[in-house]
Amino acid sequence: LFFFLMIRRPPRSTHCISSAASDVYKRQDYTDKLNKAIEFKEREFKIKYAKALEQEKINLKKELEEKMLKEVKDEWCKVENEKVEIGRQKAALSIRLDKLSKQKAEIEQREKLLNTKEEESLY
Repeated sequence: LFFFLMIRRPPRSTHCISSAASDVYKRQDYTDKLNKAIEFKEREFKIKYAKALEQEKINLKKELEEKMLKEVKDEWCKVENEKVEIGRQKAALSIRLDKLSKQKAEIEQREKLLNTKEEESLY
C-alpha cells in the first residue's frame, strides 16, 4: 500500500491558478486577444478609411459636375445674350435699311422729276 501512495501523477499545466504554466497560458491568451483586437481595429480603420476615400471621391465628382454645369450654364447665358444682341442689331439694321430704301426711292423720284423737267425744257 505504501508503494501505491508513492506513485504520483504529473501536475496538469493549468491545474492550479497560480502555477507557472497557468501564467504562461494567461499571458499567451492576453497576447492573442490583444493581437486580435489590434487586427480588428486595423480592419475597422481600413474600412472607415476606404469609406471616407469613397465619400471624398463622390464629393469631388459632385463638385466637379456642379462646376461644369455652372460653366455650361454661364456659356449658355452668354450665347443667349449674344443672340438677343444680334436680334437687336438685326432690327436696327432692318430699320436702317428701310430708311435707306425710302431715301433711295425719294432720290429716284426726284431724278425722274428732274429728267422730266429737262425734257420739257428741251421742247
